[in-house]
Amino acid sequence: MKTYNKVNIRLNGELSNRYSKREFDNLLFAVHDYVGIKNQLRQQVINKCSNG
Repeated sequence: MKTYNKVNIRLNGELSNRYSKREFDNLLFAVHDYVGIKNQLRQQVINKCSNG
C-alpha cells in the first residue's frame, strides 16, 4: 500500500510576463526535483530495511 503526503502551495500574483512565468517554472522544477529525491531516499530506506 502506498501512502502519499499532500503539500498545498498557494501562490499569489499573476503570470502576466515572461519573468513571472520563468520564475513559476523554476519553482515547479524545484518541487518536482524535491519530490523525486525524497522518493529515491524513501525507496533506499525501504530496500535497506528489507535486506536486513
